[in-house]
Amino acid sequence: MTASKRIVWMDIARVLAIIMVVLCHVIEIEYYSVIFGKKSVPDLIWFFENVLYVVGRFGVPLFLMLSGALLLERNLGVKDFYKHSLLPLLITTELWMIIYYFYNLWATHSAFNLQTFLYNILFFKNSSANHMWYLPMILGVYLIIPFLSKALKSVPFSVALIPLSIGFFAFSVVPLFNTFASEVLKTLPDISFAFDVTFLGGVYGLLLLMGYYITHSRVFKEIPNYVYIVVLLVSLALNTMGARYLYTHKLYHSIVFVWYSSPFIIVASICLFACLSKMEIKRSLSAVTVLSKGSFA
Repeated sequence: MTASKRIVWMDIARVLAIIMVVLCHVIEIEYYSVIFGKKSVPDLIWFFENVLYVVGRFGVPLFLMLSGALLLERNLGVKDFYKHSLLPLLITTELWMIIYYFYNLWATHSAFNLQTFLYNILFFKNSSANHMWYLPMILGVYLIIPFLSKALKSVPFSVALIPLSIGFFAFSVVPLFNTFASEVLKTLPDISFAFDVTFLGGVYGLLLLMGYYITHSRVFKEIPNYVYIVVLLVSLALNTMGARYLYTHKLYHSIVFVWYSSPFIIVASICLFACLSKMEIKRSLSAVTVLSKGSFA
């Protein structure tokens, strides 16, 4: 995409996503020890770390919604998309999994294990590098994108809202309920949603679809920005209150408030993306464009 044809608000969203992902991993170095009760910090430091960490979590949802906005509007051919987009990503992922596997052997002075190696490269086992969860997830998303790009043209948001709402309940609300049932109330059993909606791709599939509908549905354009901002701030506050409750009561077994399945992180990310999508900047910003092209994520 040339500079004159670039969609400026998407470049800004991508730059924010890049910064947020970096921010998240920087804060994570210390904050994960706090989450799991291995380290205690003053209240002010906790709030500072928690808010920055959760804001950093908005990065992945922004990337997924950008993918949905850009890819799902096209009429993609399956073979061409697999050849030019899926295959290069698969090869890159495999190379990095191999590099990380042998680096881990060297770092831990471990012996080569053929079964573990094959399980890694065949995606039967997670990579030793915990951030590598993202690439297999994107590969799974890319498998379905060309089919979705054809199907969604005839599905208005008012119809898609039904499976999206059910998916949000199953992938986000139910895990939050289970956390409070087992950690806080301790009197309610965990629940599992028997209605199978895993075909939606979990939280990541929902965000992909929301990116498409936010960009291409008039419904989201008609909502004033102040509504999005208020909902974003309320969601962030509720998420912080939930995380604070778990921390102060020494309930260190759950990361439900700092993972992408948190309903508050999902809602806040959607509101941020919707606000950005309404920006009317015609002229491309050179510094933003250059940064948005970086492969930092």
